[in-house]
Amino acid sequence: MNTEHAVHVERLCKTFGPTTALDELDLAVPRGTVFGLLGRNGAGKTTLMRVIMGLLRPDRGEALVFGEDMRRAPIDLRARVAYVPQEVSLIARLDLARHADLLGHFYPRFDVDAARSLARRLDVDWDLAAGALSVGSRRKAAVVLALASGADLVVLDEPAAGLDPLARRALYELLIERLGEGGELTVLLSTHLVHDLERLADRVAILDAGRTLRVDDVEGFARSLVRLQVVFPDDVPRDFEIPGAETTRREGCVAVGVVDVVRAGGRLAELEARRDLRVTRFALGLEDVFVELVGPREDSLTEVAS
Repeated sequence: MNTEHAVHVERLCKTFGPTTALDELDLAVPRGTVFGLLGRNGAGKTTLMRVIMGLLRPDRGEALVFGEDMRRAPIDLRARVAYVPQEVSLIARLDLARHADLLGHFYPRFDVDAARSLARRLDVDWDLAAGALSVGSRRKAAVVLALASGADLVVLDEPAAGLDPLARRALYELLIERLGEGGELTVLLSTHLVHDLERLADRVAILDAGRTLRVDDVEGFARSLVRLQVVFPDDVPRDFEIPGAETTRREGCVAVGVVDVVRAGGRLAELEARRDLRVTRFALGLEDVFVELVGPREDSLTEVAS
């Protein structure tokens, strides 16, 4: 039984009719980290989370939480996990005080005082029925209840979806504070908003078409992928390829490509040592890496970066 990681996913496959949602996906979420899932809409993030939580049965592979399949996990293990789905489901007629009371029967470490304080800080009415709250306030309320649950693993699927920038910032500042309180809280966070993960995540997995394209810490992405510009004295030779780059773009005397430093190995050093060329590295942010790995979105990049 593997308990080294809070979440361990191996060769996970899930289809819906002709659509492949998860395709031999592997993932390991270390304990005590904020682990981000980054991908465009339809990349498989929500399906992956629902399989992890035991709400969907995979076609093949396994998804373990603290070494257990959540579909068969005992009640004490389930009480160590809190989940906020994209579609928040609070009981419409109950206020947050009553929700907290009910959750206290399931989560032994639920902190009502903390929940009330967090709700106040996020401007969520503690005494108003959930059905009377705005969509954004219901989402904030669900995150408040998850953070106050005392769970060891909090799974958040697009927690800031639909929130304005101020509300999103307040929500994440609260999450950062909660993480700073000590203990071994693990957060698995899914989003397509790059800047959110740059602020929060220790490690990020970039998903596309149900597969894991790359996993690294945020700084690691910047170290392992760079944009390389090579300037020749004359036009770029037709057969010239930048080592470690998927593609080489040529325009006149300039060649440009995004280089995987590890894959390029010694060939990159040899290129940079050439005296007849001017070779320049440019750092990439997580947004640049995301676009390079998955390709441009059909809609504008503004949504990815907002």
